[in-house]
Amino acid sequence: MAVGASSGAAEDLTQVPAAPPPPGVIPDFQNPDNYKQANVILHSVVLSASTIAVLIRIYTRNFITRSMGTDDWFAILSWALALEFSIVMAYGEMDIPVASSLIPG
Repeated sequence: MAVGASSGAAEDLTQVPAAPPPPGVIPDFQNPDNYKQANVILHSVVLSASTIAVLIRIYTRNFITRSMGTDDWFAILSWALALEFSIVMAYGEMDIPVASSLIPG
């Protein structure tokens, strides 16, 4: 049976977490742990450093050596995936009810 699935009766989606919590953790929708500020600061610092490194690499390879290689495109792809991961990590999912992601506003 899927996580959060019930047998027959309709579920109250305001009481089902958007992602399953780790074993032994009970989701708290009223007062969730909030590490968002520290998480955003950490990811901002790391992304700033990686953005500068990727920009220097691309500038050097594109304008100085005039040869972009496959590794450069993978560096850009890796940076984009790190950016996406950081955005996703800014929002924890185990303390967010499913209903909030289904109902806009």
